[in-house]
Amino acid sequence: MDIIDIKRLIYIVLLVLIAYLFTQLFLTINQRPKLEKLTYNFIELPVLSAISTNQSEASNTEPFDYQIIGTRIGLNGNNSSLILKRNNTEHVVQIGEYLEGRYLLESITKDQAIFLYSGDKIVLNTEINQ
Repeated sequence: MDIIDIKRLIYIVLLVLIAYLFTQLFLTINQRPKLEKLTYNFIELPVLSAISTNQSEASNTEPFDYQIIGTRIGLNGNNSSLILKRNNTEHVVQIGEYLEGRYLLESITKDQAIFLYSGDKIVLNTEINQ
């Protein structure tokens, strides 16, 4: 065998390999899953108005007896938080978080903190009395 025969043999082997890889590629493309049109049905959510009114009526009688023992007011009101105390338990609440799952801290300024509860606003003086 001379050099020309070796080159022809290499070319033939490469062409066979390329042909095999192309057939595998087309077989893989044809075996992909076919997408069908998906339809979603409307899901009705249960009505929870009766539960929420019972909770608000039952807990509206509780007084808001938390004492402010510390504040942290960030730049432009961002990252502000309150430290509150009730029954020897301290709570740290940031703006947008709930205090004990009931009272939403809406805003904090130098003079006051505003909590939302059942659509009512609870305004507290942020002056710390020690």
